[in-house]
Amino acid sequence: GYKRHYTNLQAVLCMAQLKKLPAMNRRRRKIRDKYNKAFGYDNTSLYLYRIYVENRDEFIKKMANKNITCGVHFKPLHTFKAYKGWPVLGDKELVEKAYRYTVSLPFFDTMTREEVDEVIGAVEEIGGIMG
Repeated sequence: GYKRHYTNLQAVLCMAQLKKLPAMNRRRRKIRDKYNKAFGYDNTSLYLYRIYVENRDEFIKKMANKNITCGVHFKPLHTFKAYKGWPVLGDKELVEKAYRYTVSLPFFDTMTREEVDEVIGAVEEIGGIMG
């Protein structure tokens, strides 16, 4: 790895942001819980809110048409060029299946109630969510 140090300015900014973390996490919990209730999920993360859909690429395109940006996260390592030829530990098919169906919804502490409701409404309208 690399040995890196923060500058004094970066450290001051980081310390200020850390003071906001409890409030940020409270808001994220509220959003997560509202998503869980709407979608019948039991996600526990405060970092990403992932759902599973029947057609990931089509779902993302339809959400984008509603001005809602979704993400694709955690591409399986064995699909990267750097890992070609390395043995795959675990269930390769399960990981690839999860990758094909997983979408990350907008999930950040500054989302308004209206934005959260808009995401929920769009997901419900588009459909295709898997349990």
